[in-house]
Amino acid sequence: MTSSEYQQSRNDNMGICRACGYEQSGCEPDARGYECEECGQKAVYGTEELLMMGKLEVDPPLDNPHDETEGFRREMIAEQQANIKFRKILEADHGQVWDTDQLREEFEVIGFMAPFVAVKRISDGVKGSMMFQHSPRFYYNWVGGDY
Repeated sequence: MTSSEYQQSRNDNMGICRACGYEQSGCEPDARGYECEECGQKAVYGTEELLMMGKLEVDPPLDNPHDETEGFRREMIAEQQANIKFRKILEADHGQVWDTDQLREEFEVIGFMAPFVAVKRISDGVKGSMMFQHSPRFYYNWVGGDY
């Protein structure tokens, strides 16, 4: 995949089925094991996740393919998955919580680096970040500010 194809795929929320190669829309960049609309296998992964897993090659290579925060972030994800919180608990701990549809109504997603997501609030253009958990998928801990 070329660098421009990768960026376009990421921007368009595309995923790729590892079983049949089908390119599927509506996938977060860090999607894992989504059901494929073409073959039915739970083998669709977001392009960013495939890149981090070493299952996708981008030519020419991206400027900074090595992420020094990956180990730390993966530890945070493992901790989240071991302690899944439901919406009411997240709201008690962090205030407002969004599901995916609610997030899309209020924010434009700029990028994912699980368990973080960079966003721009649609109402006023303020950029910020949030955390999210994979399943059930909730976004929380909005922090707005200039980057």
